[in-house]
Amino acid sequence: MSSPKLTLSLSKSVIEMGKAYAKEQGTSLSKLVEKLIREEVEPDRSPIQVIPTDEDLRALMNGQSMADTACSNHDYRANYYESRREKYTQEDS
Repeated sequence: MSSPKLTLSLSKSVIEMGKAYAKEQGTSLSKLVEKLIREEVEPDRSPIQVIPTDEDLRALMNGQSMADTACSNHDYRANYYESRREKYTQEDS
């Protein structure tokens, strides 16, 4: 069974980058595009939105970046995924 065809308009440089990357990965450009779309759109993989804390907002108003603040939650995503990995990969005792 063949897949439906789709025509995309992309810049020449993007097409060349895509072809080169697909070749490095041992796949076709079509499969690479499909994989990237699936990863971007799947509901299970929707990005976690980080809401700045009051301290972060105050720091931004004073000219600091959130990464410079001790209270920044910029690595919230990593902490979240680490907690999920720990929760769901624990072996039964």
